[in-house]
Amino acid sequence: MTIEAIPVLAARRIGDDPVKLTAYLAENGLLNPTVVVPKVKIKSLMTIDGYPLRIAGVTGKQFIFHNAYQWCPDGETARIVGEMVRLAEWRKQGRAFEEKDGALRIVRNRLGDVSQVTGAECLAVYDAILAHLNREVCRRLSAAKTIAKYLAEGRERFVSLPVADRMAVVLQAVRFLKCNAELCDLSLLGYGAHCGMILFGKDISGREITLIHRSPCGLREVRRRV
Repeated sequence: MTIEAIPVLAARRIGDDPVKLTAYLAENGLLNPTVVVPKVKIKSLMTIDGYPLRIAGVTGKQFIFHNAYQWCPDGETARIVGEMVRLAEWRKQGRAFEEKDGALRIVRNRLGDVSQVTGAECLAVYDAILAHLNREVCRRLSAAKTIAKYLAEGRERFVSLPVADRMAVVLQAVRFLKCNAELCDLSLLGYGAHCGMILFGKDISGREITLIHRSPCGLREVRRRV
């Protein structure tokens, strides 16, 4: 069983005609093709081997998918990540900061109020992300397993980094957990600058594929096993 990409012009010519679709697939190298699902649109939600993903496009002979399994941290972890995001943005704007006593501090305003993130907080979020990636559902996705492997192997190096670099690594790992197309830069841990791309070949034989159709408000859901 395969997923076949249909160019826009060909799709317009085929329309909803199953005969034209079958003929097009045969003309493009498939032997006696049988159409199981005539149309899977970009951004369609599905699970592959139990992991939720959205199909995003094609690159070469592979399909690109985006994560659809949102990380939901606890309140304290979410607070720390929010503080990291603010500090990172202020650093980009050139705000004065200092790294002292195991914490990164930035002066918030003219009154001298300070926001800070400690190295211990960075490590706590790092471990929370690693724990999430080691959940059974995440172990079903090769890209998530790879990121988990990098974080586990790079933990000792992470602890030795300055707090600013620890914060940068954590925010990059958070990028992978988002439900969008962002890749993460783990070069500070000694790995690649473009980690986390989710790719699958068009041959899906042997995989558990379920298409998920949700109502606009998300109140109803229909699942179709392929």
